[in-house]
Amino acid sequence: MTKKPQGVGILRYLDHLIKETDISWADMNHDNPERLCDQVARRSFNRTVLTAELEGQSFNACTQMLEHLEGKYGQHLRGVLYFAAERVGQTVEDPVKVSTAYKYPTFLEDTITALHERLGHDDVMVDPGAYIRGYGELTSKNIEALSSVGIGAKLLTSNA
Repeated sequence: MTKKPQGVGILRYLDHLIKETDISWADMNHDNPERLCDQVARRSFNRTVLTAELEGQSFNACTQMLEHLEGKYGQHLRGVLYFAAERVGQTVEDPVKVSTAYKYPTFLEDTITALHERLGHDDVMVDPGAYIRGYGELTSKNIEALSSVGIGAKLLTSNA
């Protein structure tokens, strides 16, 4: 039996990766503002970082991670992250917070792509995840995980 993933741990790890890649990307492009804002180049950079992170993982560990992230748990998690990003985008005026909220689902998708690449799979399309219509569809563990990275219940329930 495989160990069930923990949302808080996954989001904290994604948060760590986002912060680290933000710093590295800014340092690397401090003198090139056009490239700094290039989202295609940024995603490519993120995937390079994720690929390097996965190099130390065994084939079995990568397979297990991929099964979790593409299975029912991962589908729901991606839906939760997209819902949270949309709510933050509707309720928060700080562009940095909005940008960060949208990085979580993007990084999760990029992790799935990097896992496929690590396992030798080609031409992968990542499913966008479950559609979460409202706060009531979130579990207490979803709310706890989102809160651990600064997206609290207040942000998720406030009116746009």
